[in-house]
Parts: sequence; structure tokens; C-alpha cells
Amino acid sequence: MNQSILSAVCVFIVLANISIVSADTLYVGENEQCKSIDEVQHVVEDGNIIEIVPGVVYRDCAIFEANNITVRPKGWPERIKKVLL
Repeated sequence: MNQSILSAVCVFIVLANISIVSADTLYVGENEQCKSIDEVQHVVEDGNIIEIVPGVVYRDCAIFEANNITVRPKGWPERIKKVLL
């Protein structure tokens, strides 16, 4: 493969990863910026990551009107690695 094409592909991959990593993260929990899942639905935007504090029971639900969001436990994946090991 031509060296300049390979370099361009590598630059594109790096830039694509930077845009993914730069997504805003919203935190849900008692001591976090959003206290409930219902509250976070009003501020979520396309591409946001929503991290929920584990161990708290939320008795609400939400319909997110945003695209390409990620919902995961707070501390992902480090917290999950500790649980699995």
C-alpha cells in the first residue's frame, strides 16, 4: 500500500477516535449533576455518554430523544474489570 495513503488512513482513524472520545458525559446519582434518569432526559444531546452510579435503584424511566447515546455504569470499564477478576 502506498505510504501516503496509509498515512492518510491512520490520520483519519486518529481523528475519528478523538471525536468519539470528546463526547460530553452526564452523570446520574445522588451526588451527581443529574439526580435521576428522568432529569437527564431533559439535558441529553446527540452523542452524549450517560454514566449511572451503580448500586442505586432508580424507579423511573425515560425516553431519550437524542441519537448515538451510550448508557453505562459509572467507572466503565475499570469498575467492570474489577468485578470480573
